[in-house]
Amino acid sequence: MIDWNVGFSELEKEIHLKLLHGIYLDDTELKLAEAWLNKLLEHNEITGHYHQEYFYIYCQKLASAAVQRKALGAWSIERALLNFILSSFPTANALLEFGSGNGTSALLNHLSVTSIEHDPYYLIQRGPNHNCIFAPIENGWYQGTVVKEVLETSNYDLILVDGPPGDLRKGILDYVGLFAQIVCPIIFDDVDRRDDRENMERFCKALDRRYSIFIGDKKAFALTSIQ
Repeated sequence: MIDWNVGFSELEKEIHLKLLHGIYLDDTELKLAEAWLNKLLEHNEITGHYHQEYFYIYCQKLASAAVQRKALGAWSIERALLNFILSSFPTANALLEFGSGNGTSALLNHLSVTSIEHDPYYLIQRGPNHNCIFAPIENGWYQGTVVKEVLETSNYDLILVDGPPGDLRKGILDYVGLFAQIVCPIIFDDVDRRDDRENMERFCKALDRRYSIFIGDKKAFALTSIQ
């Protein structure tokens, strides 16, 4: 941008980097991103630095990808779950999540987040209020010693179980004892899938927690709490 002689503010620089790195943008940031991309297009039309038609397509793809990420869902938490957390726990500050991804960026706009992640690809600190902790898969789940330390050394307002992927999620049942003293609500994502719902139900039965299931646009999640 400097070599191209485009003037930019620190906020525009931040938005530009988020677009390039595929980081979640909220409503306000999306509007800023639109204004920034239009600014780039107008500057390029004047300078002719890039082929305008191809540059327009490139900017359009950046914008489309940002809009899709904002919708959340798929491998990420759904917007319905994000809105549920914000409306149901307005005073919550600290959240622990198992797994990390695009949904983490959305949560970080409102909460301090600690992420337990086994895949180095997703082991990314996504903001100053993000603590990302590596826990390799061991005996079918996140390494128990790491999880134990994380649970014992900090207090959380909310816990979100959204990983690890696939069949590995049932591994939490072998570590139920680590959650025996946890009193905060625990949310299980993807309980529209039979195996994930059964894992959640067995988890709750083992710890005498009650649960409620909520249906989103394409997925479902469960809120569990102590009796």
